[in-house]
Amino acid sequence: MSFTKRSFVSCSVSLSIVASLAFAGEAAFAQQRFGETEMYFAENFDREKLTSDSSSVGANAEILPVSADINAGSQPVAESPNFIAARFQSKMADYKAAWASLPNVNVPAGPTLKVGSTGPRVAALRSRLGLSDGQTFDAELAAKISAFRKAHGMGDSSLANAELIRLLNLGPTHFLDIIDVNAVRASEIPGNPGNRFILVDSAEQMLYMYDGQTMSGSMRVVVGKESDPTPIMASMISYSEVNPYWNVPPDLTRDRYAARVLRGGKNYLDTRGFEALSGWEDDARVLGHSEVNWRAVQSGDITLRLRQRPGPANGMGAIKFMMPNRLGIYLHDSPSRQLFNETHRAFSAGCVRLQHAWKLADWVYGSRSAVATKEPAAIVQLQQHLPVYITYFTAVPTEHGFKFRDDFYNRDRPTIAKLAAERQY
Repeated sequence: MSFTKRSFVSCSVSLSIVASLAFAGEAAFAQQRFGETEMYFAENFDREKLTSDSSSVGANAEILPVSADINAGSQPVAESPNFIAARFQSKMADYKAAWASLPNVNVPAGPTLKVGSTGPRVAALRSRLGLSDGQTFDAELAAKISAFRKAHGMGDSSLANAELIRLLNLGPTHFLDIIDVNAVRASEIPGNPGNRFILVDSAEQMLYMYDGQTMSGSMRVVVGKESDPTPIMASMISYSEVNPYWNVPPDLTRDRYAARVLRGGKNYLDTRGFEALSGWEDDARVLGHSEVNWRAVQSGDITLRLRQRPGPANGMGAIKFMMPNRLGIYLHDSPSRQLFNETHRAFSAGCVRLQHAWKLADWVYGSRSAVATKEPAAIVQLQQHLPVYITYFTAVPTEHGFKFRDDFYNRDRPTIAKLAAERQY
């Protein structure tokens, strides 16, 4: 395996201006749709490469155990142009039939209702769930509540507590609208996603590796924080950089690191492996500490290139998977291991941090030895480029219905409104 070096790519673009993107069009910006800002398709996306046989990438390696909601309760969808979208459509049809046409009846707040409860609140609950009139919480109502909970990813219980009442009072079409938006996101994944591909779900903060329609493995990821959301996009991994430098985004240099250097001096830079460079060119030289006016950097009068040398503390970790695109988004290792233990993992500046980067390298290249090197900033080309789809599923199919997730990027409601307006014409 030969290694080369390449000029830096940094996850430095401010993603707050691209709060939501979608798969659409090829090789450029596409027509705006559903109000989800400008749709983006990575410049180097090649339809022929995407649909070609990628078996030469390598054999499967040992991969983490799989547990993904998107596959739950679904049989393989043979010869489907988009099997992920097909699963959404099938489950959405079932959901509509069972829950979308029930009466929109408000259930008053109050104590938890259970088998044996009686009164007007029970009557409202029965009406809301499409059952016969009555004021008694019986076995029929208990079964209906249990089914509602399962259909909405809430577990198996027949109790009508405050949370269940709150969800019921959102109305029978509330969840259907969310499912619809996510079905649209699923449908915008290209029809033939490739024989091998990676799916990143930023809403779940998970990454999945697919061999055809079979999931080969999964791992947790850290995605962009709410102010710098990870975009919905598609691209192709064309190479990896092993032992990378981390080129600090200029705004972080200004807002975070300049003040730390002013407090800690040269020692702060040296102990953490940082160095200032004379420019952004490949042949830029390392500057001495006295050559940098750090107060001017802090004020924004000077834009400084600051980078962190390869090593255990490097912000990019030991490897990053490059999928060239205008937004500077890529997948990378991370030294901040504790973040992967968090339930909500939105901490990055937009790029995707990997829980098990070397496991992904095993799968992408077929062998970890293919990317084994001690050379700094070593480039390992990928013969067959690998599709990567970054999406945002706030609802996913399950065996009994859908599991709903927090819309922490606030993308659903604007899109629902646009879809509703579009259907009026």
